[in-house]
Amino acid sequence: MKPIDERDWTPDQIRAREAVRALPAPPASPRFRSALKQQFISGAIPAGENRAAIGRVPRRSGFSRAARIGIAAVAAAAVLAIGIGLLNRGPAWRIAEPVAPGALLVDGEPVPSAAAGSPSPALRAGRRIAAAGPDAVTLACPGRLVL
Repeated sequence: MKPIDERDWTPDQIRAREAVRALPAPPASPRFRSALKQQFISGAIPAGENRAAIGRVPRRSGFSRAARIGIAAVAAAAVLAIGIGLLNRGPAWRIAEPVAPGALLVDGEPVPSAAAGSPSPALRAGRRIAAAGPDAVTLACPGRLVL
């Protein structure tokens, strides 16, 4: 809570504050005073009941602590799964040597001729690659492997 700066108050706010401060303190009911007096004299004032309630902060959320921890754990697991999925990508394959049209099959479809070293949109992760004829097809994964 930030401190109150009375210099920013309007005249109405200042008058309202002074009016509230001028109100008399409400008197305690005679019945309450007599009961408190009897408890004080007899030493029967409950020691810890009221003291425990003073520092207690009311709950603001309808979720229990276990529910909040469960929600946080599920959210953390989702973030972790997405992160692993993004970091664990397959290699970016490229055609290392020029190939004749139809010499390379990707998922059973012939790939048009491509320039050497160019990434082919057909060579994505999860696709099946085969050579269509007797000619060898050389694929490269820069920095890793040549097939």
